[in-house]
Amino acid sequence: TRAWSRAGTGAWSPATAHAWRGAQPPTFGGTSIASRPWARASRRAESSSTSSSTAAASMPTTVAQRARMGLSPAAAANSTAGAAAVAAGIAASSPAAPGSIAQKSGAVRAALCQLRVYQDLSKFKLSVFVVSTAATGYALGSGERVDWREMGVVSVGTFLCSASANAFNQAFEKMNDGKMARTMRRPLPAGRCSRTHALLFGVACGIGGGGVFKTP
Repeated sequence: TRAWSRAGTGAWSPATAHAWRGAQPPTFGGTSIASRPWARASRRAESSSTSSSTAAASMPTTVAQRARMGLSPAAAANSTAGAAAVAAGIAASSPAAPGSIAQKSGAVRAALCQLRVYQDLSKFKLSVFVVSTAATGYALGSGERVDWREMGVVSVGTFLCSASANAFNQAFEKMNDGKMARTMRRPLPAGRCSRTHALLFGVACGIGGGGVFKTP
């Protein structure tokens, strides 16, 4: 650019540069200064226009596609109606239908979640540990002969009474359990169980444990 300005116009200025960008560049020795870049740009534009026109020509319309497939408008309508009927049949026999596997699995999942709530309310592992100590004490105090049936009754009654005590403890300590990271995931602070439900569970376990201990 500077060589051309010195040779052709003399002084260089932004105005001459702007005028040169908008005009056809002069030639020196029969060769244009920007002939090669302009040629590339023109070829790029021609190729893009050619590709777009080719794509437009090669893209068939919906009518042409139907004609190529041998489908008339009436046949296409019939095929659409048939597809809708098939879809309706699939929906009718899908797992979301009443009495299906999806509903059964949902009921099983809900039952398992409820059992998990009772397991957490009773503090299952702690209650099992209490049962093990009670069974060990019973076995050591039985002498030479251990009554396994009576030992089982003692174990069941101990477990139910321990579960009742743990449920009452969680019902009374709901606010404090919600403040500690160790206990905030228990059923009551986490909202998986109401306090009334926990109290009823504790009462049922307590009555059941006392009834087991009264077994002859």
